[in-house]
Amino acid sequence: MQVNLNDKETLGRLLAELYQAQKSILFQEMVIQIFMERTGLSEEQVITMLQKMLDEGWLVVGGSKPKFFLRPGYVASFPVVVSRKGLQYLREMGL
Repeated sequence: MQVNLNDKETLGRLLAELYQAQKSILFQEMVIQIFMERTGLSEEQVITMLQKMLDEGWLVVGGSKPKFFLRPGYVASFPVVVSRKGLQYLREMGL
């Protein structure tokens, strides 16, 4: 699946999808895995996307170390939560 991860609007739509996955999953460690299944993005695309969202301040990782999870084979278990700033961005964009 080809996605322009440099486009902020595209990132916003992916953030909205990530938030929907977060709301529907009980275990935080499964959010990225479900998100990947729903969107069809590859691990490499998700790693790039998550890094950009972290840089924007849209995600919170708690006590996790992003460097450990932002690599193939581990990204699906990355426990992220949409931050207050991310939720505000979603509201502003009407997503």
